[in-house]
Amino acid sequence: MKLVILSFLLLTAVLLEGTVVPLPLVWAVLLVIAIVRRDGLVFPLGFLAGIALDVLTVHPIGTSSSIFMVLLFLVFLYERKYEIYSLPFVVIATFVGGVILHFL
Repeated sequence: MKLVILSFLLLTAVLLEGTVVPLPLVWAVLLVIAIVRRDGLVFPLGFLAGIALDVLTVHPIGTSSSIFMVLLFLVFLYERKYEIYSLPFVVIATFVGGVILHFL
């Protein structure tokens, strides 16, 4: 049931970020999915969300997907070093990921 709700949130975030809102909503939802699920399912979801976001925003296809993959890999890489289940980590990771997405 959680996966259905999180997938709906991801789809909504892709549609909102691709059409109306210039905030990194997709990255925030992907980060939440990575923290809640704690498995590799977030990588295909991030790849598909990045492709859909690139199509909606008319960017070269694959740029958002590759950035999402690298950022999610870094989150999983530092999972044991930092407390990723805390609110400050989610806020800081969302901000840093949003800045990286904006500049790349």
